[in-house]
Amino acid sequence: MKIFNKHGFGLTAVCMVLGMSSAQAAIWYGSQAAPSTSGEMFLSVYDVDNATTYGLDLGTTVNDFTDNIANGTSYSWTLGPRWANFLAGATGELKWNVGGFNMYTAVTKLDPHYGILISQVNTPDMVGADPLLVQISQLQGQTLGVRDQATRLNNALPANTPTHPGTTKLTDWAANWDLTTTNANAFRTDLGVGQFLATATVNADGTEHTDFVGQNDETVRMLFWHTGAAPGTTTNDQASFDFMSGYMSLDLTSGTLNWNYVAPVPLPGAAWMFLGGLLSWLRFTNRSRRSVQA
Repeated sequence: MKIFNKHGFGLTAVCMVLGMSSAQAAIWYGSQAAPSTSGEMFLSVYDVDNATTYGLDLGTTVNDFTDNIANGTSYSWTLGPRWANFLAGATGELKWNVGGFNMYTAVTKLDPHYGILISQVNTPDMVGADPLLVQISQLQGQTLGVRDQATRLNNALPANTPTHPGTTKLTDWAANWDLTTTNANAFRTDLGVGQFLATATVNADGTEHTDFVGQNDETVRMLFWHTGAAPGTTTNDQASFDFMSGYMSLDLTSGTLNWNYVAPVPLPGAAWMFLGGLLSWLRFTNRSRRSVQA
């Protein structure tokens, strides 16, 4: 279900709180039918000690998320009514990730929206990593992997889940849900993208969690793999790869998932002057070397 669309607004540092209804429905995959619609994002949290997964249909589409981020906006989603009981029973590590995908159109090199929005653990060594090169032929398989993760969560909905007339728990897109399940297939650390570090970890007691080298690994950044770079343009066989400017955090106490927008930091004027002077010096050095050789 599309919750929010902020197209055309130029507001910055705006925080939107999305209250989740207690009604349940499946994660929307998007539709090819005109007008085409974007797929929804979802949250998965795994209680390691109790082997239990909490899932939430965020209700925000991939297109809305990427468009709003481009405008410098922050988000806050309120977790559903089952979160409090899930957290009350947790004792150790909670692993979590966020995903989304667009399957509402055929794979073409002209469409900038087909692809996956996926979390990646936000540690210093990962932030400095080179972009992961993915061929468009691979992107289709990865999109199916994230879709399958959403399907596992949809399938974990109870059989007696209330639905709107004429729908089932797997086809009722009209509301958002949250759930808890002990289904072993309901959570994947790679979000269905093989061996991808899609998952952050927090301690249920609120103490800081660090990885094996002492880095805080409690937050994730968001990446968008997609086809065409802009409407009407073509690309080669390599998919486009965008880092979103900010990071996701999970606040256990307030029961919120937060997108924290971070404005890109431009190089200061002094740095541009230094780089310009360096290039001029290199050009002068090359000319001098050529003159001596002549």
